[in-house]
Amino acid sequence: MAQSTPRKLALLVGINQYSAPNIPNLNGCVQDVEMQYELLVHRYGFNPSDIVMVKDGSDLLPTRANILQAFEEHLIAQARPGDVVVFHYSGHGSRVVDPDPIVVSQCGPNSNPNGINGTLVPGDATFTSISDTERVVTDIMGRSLFLLTQRIQTDHVCMVLDSCFSGAGTRGNAQVRSATSVRQSDGTRILRPSEAELEMQAQWKQDLGLELDTFNRRRSEGIAKGIAIGSASCDQEAYELPFDDGLLAGAFTYLLTSYLWQSPAVEPARTTQINLVRSTRLAAQSRGTQVPIFEAAPGSDVLAQPLYFANALAPFAEGAVLSVIDNQIELWLGGMSEHTLETAQPGSIYALIDPITSEEIGDVSLESRTGLRCIARPVESINARPGLLVREKVAALSLPSLRIGIDSSLATEQQVANSALTSALSTSNGESRVTVLPLDQQSNVAYVLARTDADTQARLRQAGIPAEHLPAVGSIALYSADLSTVVLGTSGGAVNETASTAVLRLRPRLRGLLAAQVLQSLAGLSSDLRVSGEIIPRSGRGGTVPFASRGARGQGGVRTQLAPATYQSQELIDVRITNEESTPVYVACLIIDSSGNFITLHPARWDAPDLASQIAPGESLVVPRAEDGVQFRVSGSGFLEILTIVSQAPLRGLLRNMQAIASQDGRTDPTRGAVRFGDGAGDHLNMLDDLLGDVDNLSRSYATGMLESVDSRNTAVESRAIAAFSTILEIVE
Repeated sequence: MAQSTPRKLALLVGINQYSAPNIPNLNGCVQDVEMQYELLVHRYGFNPSDIVMVKDGSDLLPTRANILQAFEEHLIAQARPGDVVVFHYSGHGSRVVDPDPIVVSQCGPNSNPNGINGTLVPGDATFTSISDTERVVTDIMGRSLFLLTQRIQTDHVCMVLDSCFSGAGTRGNAQVRSATSVRQSDGTRILRPSEAELEMQAQWKQDLGLELDTFNRRRSEGIAKGIAIGSASCDQEAYELPFDDGLLAGAFTYLLTSYLWQSPAVEPARTTQINLVRSTRLAAQSRGTQVPIFEAAPGSDVLAQPLYFANALAPFAEGAVLSVIDNQIELWLGGMSEHTLETAQPGSIYALIDPITSEEIGDVSLESRTGLRCIARPVESINARPGLLVREKVAALSLPSLRIGIDSSLATEQQVANSALTSALSTSNGESRVTVLPLDQQSNVAYVLARTDADTQARLRQAGIPAEHLPAVGSIALYSADLSTVVLGTSGGAVNETASTAVLRLRPRLRGLLAAQVLQSLAGLSSDLRVSGEIIPRSGRGGTVPFASRGARGQGGVRTQLAPATYQSQELIDVRITNEESTPVYVACLIIDSSGNFITLHPARWDAPDLASQIAPGESLVVPRAEDGVQFRVSGSGFLEILTIVSQAPLRGLLRNMQAIASQDGRTDPTRGAVRFGDGAGDHLNMLDDLLGDVDNLSRSYATGMLESVDSRNTAVESRAIAAFSTILEIVE
């Protein structure tokens, strides 16, 4: 019989340090479990005493014995029907020979020809030779996880596994969370489970009354209970990456937890799955091709239920207050994405929110930040206390810079490439907009400049990169940070071209990437400006995509919206924006295509751009407008991004820039029509400077006094002055 108040139990395992000399250490797994812990406590209402962390540096080290004992004593012994159980594992994965191999349902009928079973690798895993080609390992098998989960007395089980079973080593600034290849590097071809592991499984099967045939049949059908989330699909590698100075984490765990901090309301796990899968595909251009996999217990409806089986959530937030000592307030900013985290600069202002009433308690000013942990001080006298939520009020955008690493394939040209990159994008006063960083597992690079070799080309082809985008062997291209994909529009170089020639060729693309980076940061910030809108396909196919500010919703949400379906090439698209304020607002709408070109959708009337961009109080505007001679017809295939920027006053610098381009690009009627940046058209950097200048001036005029702490070299972004939205559409032919 279920309890009247379900209990929420969690076991979080994070392993960075491995005692076996043939297993490389990791760097981000302890960070993963800390991110999960803060999310469960502050957003999902878990009692801290009901969460056990087994991790490096804690009283419970992540040994095999401690992991299994914690599972037994904390989850199996305590959970009752109706309770919620969360198990999170971050560390290396591997695989062993399965004594009773099955076909893995999620991976297809030909997914397991060698009869293997995935494993979790504990921190004290050993590796014993039994022949020249065979080793016994003390891993925890997937079979064991199935039986452990089956023994939990509730169906509300959620397992999150941030590891993978194949691959190894490093690529670019990414490290793979798999120990399989390094264990086989000495000629070992077969890894076998230990006798202790198999004996333990036999005892559990006996306790559950499971015959071998029944056990294997049920395993082949799917997981035992609840929902399991894997950080990568069956044939993919799971990465950990540096997301900021002092912040290394699992790529999937960071995406998952920051998304769940920001989700506007309880949503089905299936919706969360769709958004996370599309987000990882969108991030592939700079963050690799890792795509998470969700699996529900056969015959269950768990994908229709919220993740972690939450019926209610605390209000959306950027994070929470961890501690208060006198006027020093420690903050956790786990709800900030990798794009918006950069705006958490000294002088940024955050509101403290009561998690029960959603009321503002007062404001704090950020003094310093390391990773996701910050120190702040009150702007005025407030009753700050641990557990209050943190909501962004004034962000500080630092001088934008594109972070690029130089691959070892250019070692002989390192100095030349470094010089060419730092001088490729410069401000009028000579400041470089490119930062060249060492290419290692501590550097938060966004892209990598590399000369293509045969192995890289083969890997790109296997990943499905179209032939027309494959760089030639010997040519230089710009790659994602983990070297798993090539940035579109950068692969057209000649074989054996010099690094300096390549950078010169790539300059227009670098401008576009920098501009997109800044606009994505803007679109990721919260806003109290009461505006909303929707993306509308004229045919009705694919459905509309709504967007709204925090002020319009009454609570926050994810600012980057993903279309729930694909849109056919040649579809005509409209954007409707509604002003819910009592004063006029002004709108600019831009498109970023897959090649990095920017096209202005609105305004497109250059003899009176201020008037064209205005929306009266309570009114709506649909763009593009027929009278401006603009249509938004999508074409080709891939992703494109619609950026909608709404402000309390016209963005005059940006509009003047667009007016100048319209008057100089040779169009028949210079007073109307779309403006294009890229492919030799308008300069992205001039547009960027004008836009940031507009945003800063508007924010500082709107919040005089509050913004004195924001460095004048940074761009202040005040939540009541501006709202920006990013909407991603997937186009298919």
